[in-house]
Amino acid sequence: LRTVNSAAFSPAARVTRVDRAISFLGIGPFRSLLMGTAMSDLVPASDSAVASEIRRRSVINATLSKAFAEEVDSKIAEEAFLGGLLGSLGHLVLARKAPATHAHLCDLGDGWSTAADEFALLNYTVDDVSSDLLEQWGMPDMIPEAIMLRSETRIDWTPRRATDDLVTSLRLGLMAERVLCNSDSATALADLLTMGRKVLGLNLLRVSEILVATEPLVANLARSMKFEVPEHGHESILENALETLEARYTQSAP
Repeated sequence: LRTVNSAAFSPAARVTRVDRAISFLGIGPFRSLLMGTAMSDLVPASDSAVASEIRRRSVINATLSKAFAEEVDSKIAEEAFLGGLLGSLGHLVLARKAPATHAHLCDLGDGWSTAADEFALLNYTVDDVSSDLLEQWGMPDMIPEAIMLRSETRIDWTPRRATDDLVTSLRLGLMAERVLCNSDSATALADLLTMGRKVLGLNLLRVSEILVATEPLVANLARSMKFEVPEHGHESILENALETLEARYTQSAP
Protein backbone atom coordinates (compact mmCIF):
# COMPACT_ATOMS: atom_id res chain seq x y z
CA LEU A 1 0.00 0.00 0.00
CA ARG A 2 2.83 2.40 0.85
CA THR A 3 4.51 1.71 -2.50
CA VAL A 4 1.36 2.24 -4.56
CA ASN A 5 0.52 5.49 -2.78
CA SER A 6 4.04 6.88 -3.16
CA ALA A 7 5.18 9.56 -5.57
CA ALA A 8 6.56 6.88 -7.87
CA PHE A 9 3.02 5.76 -8.80
CA SER A 10 0.90 8.80 -7.85
CA PRO A 11 -2.60 7.25 -8.02
CA ALA A 12 -5.52 9.62 -8.67
CA ALA A 13 -7.06 8.61 -5.31
CA ARG A 14 -5.43 6.99 -2.30
CA VAL A 15 -5.46 3.18 -2.53
CA THR A 16 -6.57 1.56 0.75
CA ARG A 17 -7.16 -2.10 -0.20
CA VAL A 18 -4.42 -4.65 -0.80
CA ASP A 19 -6.22 -6.34 -3.71
CA ARG A 20 -6.58 -2.99 -5.48
CA ALA A 21 -2.93 -2.19 -4.78
CA ILE A 22 -1.81 -5.45 -6.41
CA SER A 23 -4.06 -4.79 -9.39
CA PHE A 24 -2.68 -1.25 -9.67
CA LEU A 25 0.92 -2.47 -9.58
CA GLY A 26 0.56 -5.28 -12.10
CA ILE A 27 2.18 -8.69 -11.83
CA GLY A 28 5.70 -7.62 -12.86
CA PRO A 29 6.22 -4.79 -10.36
CA PHE A 30 4.42 -6.82 -7.67
CA ARG A 31 6.87 -9.69 -8.20
CA SER A 32 9.74 -7.22 -8.01
CA LEU A 33 8.40 -5.85 -4.73
CA LEU A 34 8.21 -9.38 -3.31
CA MET A 35 11.78 -10.08 -4.43
CA GLY A 36 12.93 -6.89 -2.74
CA THR A 37 11.29 -8.00 0.49
CA ALA A 38 12.89 -11.46 0.19
CA MET A 39 16.28 -9.82 -0.40
CA SER A 40 16.05 -8.24 3.05
CA ASP A 41 16.22 -11.78 4.49
CA LEU A 42 19.19 -12.75 2.31
CA VAL A 43 21.07 -9.58 3.32
CA PRO A 44 19.64 -8.79 6.77
CA ALA A 45 20.08 -5.43 8.45
CA SER A 46 23.26 -5.39 10.52
CA ASP A 47 26.12 -3.16 11.55
CA SER A 48 28.27 -4.67 8.80
CA ALA A 49 29.47 -2.01 6.38
CA VAL A 50 29.65 -4.67 3.67
CA ALA A 51 26.03 -5.75 4.19
CA SER A 52 24.89 -2.12 4.14
CA GLU A 53 26.77 -1.48 0.91
CA ILE A 54 25.37 -4.65 -0.68
CA ARG A 55 21.82 -3.57 0.16
CA ARG A 56 22.40 -0.07 -1.19
CA ARG A 57 24.04 -1.19 -4.41
CA SER A 58 21.48 -3.94 -4.96
CA VAL A 59 18.47 -1.62 -4.94
CA ILE A 60 20.24 0.96 -7.11
CA ASN A 61 21.43 -1.67 -9.56
CA ALA A 62 18.05 -3.40 -9.77
CA THR A 63 16.15 -0.18 -10.41
CA LEU A 64 18.61 1.12 -13.00
CA SER A 65 19.01 -2.23 -14.78
CA LYS A 66 15.25 -2.31 -15.19
CA ALA A 67 15.19 1.31 -16.39
CA PHE A 68 17.79 0.63 -19.07
CA ALA A 69 16.06 -2.60 -20.05
CA GLU A 70 12.93 -0.58 -20.76
CA GLU A 71 15.03 1.45 -23.20
CA VAL A 72 16.18 -1.77 -24.89
CA ASP A 73 13.12 -4.03 -24.73
CA SER A 74 10.42 -3.67 -22.08
CA LYS A 75 9.73 -7.42 -22.21
CA ILE A 76 12.98 -8.14 -20.34
CA ALA A 77 12.55 -5.42 -17.70
CA GLU A 78 11.67 -7.77 -14.85
CA GLU A 79 14.52 -10.16 -15.66
CA ALA A 80 16.89 -7.19 -15.65
CA PHE A 81 15.48 -6.11 -12.28
CA LEU A 82 16.14 -9.55 -10.79
CA GLY A 83 19.65 -9.68 -12.25
CA GLY A 84 20.48 -6.28 -10.78
CA LEU A 85 18.95 -7.12 -7.41
CA LEU A 86 20.67 -10.48 -6.97
CA GLY A 87 23.96 -9.77 -8.72
CA SER A 88 25.69 -8.60 -5.54
CA LEU A 89 25.13 -11.81 -3.58
CA GLY A 90 28.63 -12.97 -4.49
CA HIS A 91 29.99 -10.07 -2.44
CA LEU A 92 28.10 -11.39 0.57
CA VAL A 93 29.54 -14.90 0.07
CA LEU A 94 33.11 -13.64 -0.34
CA ALA A 95 32.83 -11.21 2.59
CA ARG A 96 31.57 -13.98 4.89
CA LYS A 97 33.89 -16.76 3.73
CA ALA A 98 37.05 -14.72 3.05
CA PRO A 99 36.62 -11.32 4.73
CA ALA A 100 40.29 -10.35 4.49
CA THR A 101 40.33 -11.05 0.75
CA HIS A 102 37.12 -9.11 0.20
CA ALA A 103 38.44 -6.17 2.24
CA HIS A 104 41.70 -6.18 0.23
CA LEU A 105 39.77 -6.15 -3.05
CA CYS A 106 37.64 -3.24 -1.83
CA ASP A 107 40.80 -1.33 -0.92
CA LEU A 108 42.20 -1.95 -4.39
CA GLY A 109 38.97 -0.66 -5.93
CA ASP A 110 38.83 2.50 -3.82
CA GLY A 111 35.98 1.26 -1.64
CA TRP A 112 34.42 -1.53 -3.72
CA SER A 113 36.04 -4.31 -5.68
CA THR A 114 36.28 -4.36 -9.46
CA ALA A 115 35.85 -7.41 -11.68
CA ALA A 116 39.34 -6.87 -13.12
CA ASP A 117 40.97 -6.97 -9.65
CA GLU A 118 38.84 -9.94 -8.61
CA PHE A 119 39.87 -11.95 -11.66
CA ALA A 120 43.54 -10.98 -11.31
CA LEU A 121 43.63 -12.09 -7.66
CA LEU A 122 41.20 -15.02 -7.63
CA ASN A 123 40.90 -16.13 -11.27
CA TYR A 124 37.14 -15.61 -10.96
CA THR A 125 34.85 -12.67 -10.27
CA VAL A 126 32.23 -11.97 -7.62
CA ASP A 127 29.66 -12.05 -10.42
CA ASP A 128 30.77 -15.63 -11.17
CA VAL A 129 29.96 -16.50 -7.54
CA SER A 130 26.54 -14.84 -7.79
CA SER A 131 25.86 -16.69 -11.03
CA ASP A 132 26.82 -20.10 -9.60
CA LEU A 133 24.74 -19.51 -6.49
CA LEU A 134 21.63 -18.53 -8.46
CA GLU A 135 22.02 -21.55 -10.74
CA GLN A 136 22.10 -23.80 -7.66
CA TRP A 137 18.88 -22.13 -6.47
CA GLY A 138 17.18 -22.92 -9.77
CA MET A 139 16.98 -19.38 -11.13
CA PRO A 140 16.12 -19.35 -14.88
CA ASP A 141 19.38 -19.88 -16.79
CA MET A 142 19.35 -16.57 -18.63
CA ILE A 143 19.62 -14.50 -15.45
CA PRO A 144 22.72 -16.15 -13.88
CA GLU A 145 24.50 -16.08 -17.24
CA ALA A 146 23.66 -12.42 -17.82
CA ILE A 147 25.06 -11.58 -14.36
CA MET A 148 28.27 -13.47 -15.17
CA LEU A 149 28.66 -11.60 -18.47
CA ARG A 150 27.82 -8.08 -17.33
CA SER A 151 31.33 -6.95 -16.29
CA GLU A 152 34.14 -5.66 -18.47
CA THR A 153 36.07 -8.92 -17.98
CA ARG A 154 33.43 -10.73 -20.07
CA ILE A 155 32.81 -8.04 -22.67
CA ASP A 156 33.97 -10.30 -25.54
CA TRP A 157 31.96 -13.35 -24.49
CA THR A 158 28.88 -14.38 -26.50
CA PRO A 159 25.74 -15.25 -24.50
CA ARG A 160 24.38 -18.79 -24.96
CA ARG A 161 21.34 -18.79 -22.69
CA ALA A 162 20.88 -15.08 -21.98
CA THR A 163 19.95 -12.54 -24.64
CA ASP A 164 22.28 -9.77 -25.79
CA ASP A 165 19.63 -7.26 -24.69
CA LEU A 166 19.56 -8.60 -21.12
CA VAL A 167 23.35 -8.59 -20.85
CA THR A 168 23.43 -5.03 -22.21
CA SER A 169 20.81 -3.90 -19.68
CA LEU A 170 22.76 -5.39 -16.77
CA ARG A 171 26.02 -3.85 -18.01
CA LEU A 172 24.41 -0.43 -18.16
CA GLY A 173 22.84 -0.97 -14.74
CA LEU A 174 26.25 -1.88 -13.29
CA MET A 175 27.85 1.21 -14.84
CA ALA A 176 25.03 3.41 -13.52
CA GLU A 177 25.46 1.88 -10.06
CA ARG A 178 29.10 2.99 -10.14
CA VAL A 179 28.05 6.55 -10.98
CA LEU A 180 25.85 6.71 -7.88
CA CYS A 181 28.02 4.64 -5.50
CA ASN A 182 31.69 4.93 -6.45
CA SER A 183 33.93 7.71 -5.19
CA ASP A 184 35.02 8.57 -8.75
CA SER A 185 31.54 9.14 -10.15
CA ALA A 186 32.91 11.30 -12.99
CA THR A 187 34.90 8.47 -14.57
CA ALA A 188 31.96 6.11 -14.04
CA LEU A 189 29.64 8.60 -15.76
CA ALA A 190 32.01 8.93 -18.72
CA ASP A 191 32.04 5.12 -19.09
CA LEU A 192 28.24 4.97 -18.86
CA LEU A 193 27.79 7.69 -21.48
CA THR A 194 30.20 5.95 -23.85
CA MET A 195 28.40 2.59 -23.47
CA GLY A 196 24.92 4.12 -23.59
CA ARG A 197 25.71 6.04 -26.75
CA LYS A 198 27.35 3.02 -28.40
CA VAL A 199 24.65 0.41 -27.79
CA LEU A 200 21.46 2.47 -27.54
CA GLY A 201 22.26 5.90 -28.94
CA LEU A 202 21.51 7.51 -25.56
CA ASN A 203 22.73 11.07 -25.12
CA LEU A 204 23.69 12.87 -21.90
CA LEU A 205 20.20 14.28 -21.42
CA ARG A 206 18.48 10.89 -21.62
CA VAL A 207 21.01 9.18 -19.35
CA SER A 208 20.61 12.01 -16.84
CA GLU A 209 16.82 11.68 -16.95
CA ILE A 210 17.05 7.96 -16.22
CA LEU A 211 19.41 8.43 -13.29
CA VAL A 212 17.29 11.16 -11.69
CA ALA A 213 13.90 9.55 -12.37
CA THR A 214 14.84 6.32 -10.60
CA GLU A 215 15.55 7.97 -7.24
CA PRO A 216 12.01 7.57 -5.75
CA LEU A 217 11.88 3.98 -7.06
CA VAL A 218 15.18 3.23 -5.31
CA ALA A 219 13.83 4.73 -2.08
CA ASN A 220 10.66 2.62 -2.26
CA LEU A 221 12.57 -0.59 -2.90
CA ALA A 222 14.99 0.21 -0.06
CA ARG A 223 12.08 0.64 2.36
CA SER A 224 10.72 -2.76 1.30
CA MET A 225 14.12 -4.16 2.35
CA LYS A 226 13.81 -2.33 5.68
CA PHE A 227 16.52 0.30 5.26
CA GLU A 228 16.88 3.86 4.03
CA VAL A 229 19.15 5.05 1.25
CA PRO A 230 21.56 7.96 1.91
CA GLU A 231 20.02 11.43 1.75
CA HIS A 232 22.28 12.86 -0.98
CA GLY A 233 20.22 12.42 -4.12
CA HIS A 234 20.89 11.23 -7.62
CA GLU A 235 20.66 14.72 -9.08
CA SER A 236 23.38 16.17 -6.84
CA ILE A 237 25.69 13.21 -7.53
CA LEU A 238 25.12 13.66 -11.25
CA GLU A 239 25.78 17.41 -11.08
CA ASN A 240 29.05 16.86 -9.20
CA ALA A 241 30.14 14.22 -11.73
CA LEU A 242 29.38 16.54 -14.64
CA GLU A 243 31.28 19.41 -13.02
CA THR A 244 34.29 17.16 -12.50
CA LEU A 245 34.15 15.95 -16.11
CA GLU A 246 33.94 19.54 -17.35
CA ALA A 247 36.92 20.56 -15.22
CA ARG A 248 38.96 17.63 -16.52
CA TYR A 249 38.09 18.50 -20.10
CA THR A 250 39.00 22.15 -19.55
CA GLN A 251 42.36 21.24 -18.02
CA SER A 252 43.22 18.84 -20.85
CA ALA A 253 42.14 21.17 -23.68
CA PRO A 254 44.98 22.87 -25.58
